[in-house]
Amino acid sequence: MSQTPRYQEIRDDLLARMCDGTYPPGSLLPAEPELAEAYGVSRPTLRQAIQLLADAGYVEKRRRRGTVVRRRKVEQRFMDALMSYGADVEAQGAIPATRVLQARIQGASPEVAEALGIGEGDPVASLMRLRYLDEEPAVLLRTWVPTSVFPGLLGHDFEREGLYDVFAESGLPVETVRRVLEAALPDPVEAELLAIDEGQPCFLFKSVGRAKTGQAVEYSVALYRGDVNTFTVTLTTED
Repeated sequence: MSQTPRYQEIRDDLLARMCDGTYPPGSLLPAEPELAEAYGVSRPTLRQAIQLLADAGYVEKRRRRGTVVRRRKVEQRFMDALMSYGADVEAQGAIPATRVLQARIQGASPEVAEALGIGEGDPVASLMRLRYLDEEPAVLLRTWVPTSVFPGLLGHDFEREGLYDVFAESGLPVETVRRVLEAALPDPVEAELLAIDEGQPCFLFKSVGRAKTGQAVEYSVALYRGDVNTFTVTLTTED
């Protein structure tokens, strides 16, 4: 009668510990020497077990951090409908949070000016926010809004208020959004803020929101971690 290989037994035991909360999503597994000693096996045997978990998507090996227990991906549905980040995340059982990293008035760069249809150097409210899923950074979001449209925008608390909610309350709700999706690698600062390696792929969205009049009221560049976000697009055939 064949006996289950020891590395598979270790794989099963580690997986059970992930399921019962001993090693919750986002946490680090103990270091290889510690686990090898605990299971009474060599490090090559332990590595076989870890590799099985990695191949199945349960863990991820990260340089300078160790082996991280992967969380389930959150399905971002803003490609189908205009909805707030918090509402979308909460509907899937995750806990959202936002930290404002920067809020200031500055002159529009050429890219921002072109996207918003304003003059280069015109004043815009610039927001940089870091969004979290269950206390883990997931999205780095930069937004620019013409001060001519919303002069008092930075008086709001965007760690508690949604940008589109503020727009709606101000009487100029966003009616349409055009988004462009690209694959991107984070720069060193972005990687540090998102708690990922510089070589880890991300989703980059560039969005322009317009009011009913067609006026561009916001330009946003959002960098989404690829390991905790997934996106859904629903298509229908034309008549």
